[in-house]
Amino acid sequence: EPKGAFYVFMDLSAFLGEGKRWANDVDFCEAILKEKALGLVAGTAFLSPGHVRLSYSCSDDQIIKGVQRLKEFLA
Repeated sequence: EPKGAFYVFMDLSAFLGEGKRWANDVDFCEAILKEKALGLVAGTAFLSPGHVRLSYSCSDDQIIKGVQRLKEFLA
């Protein structure tokens, strides 16, 4: 659980790499933005390849909608 921040890193390594749907976290972020209008930041930008950064500095309703889009995208 984050302490005092408004974002969290999520490990996507199980979904990335050779033979997977996305080659890396940057590809994942580009695809989810295009397909689900969900903006995530690739962990590579923070020296954490294979992760994405999710911000939760918005309303609970927006967070729920965003998590639902993420769930649909990963399904």
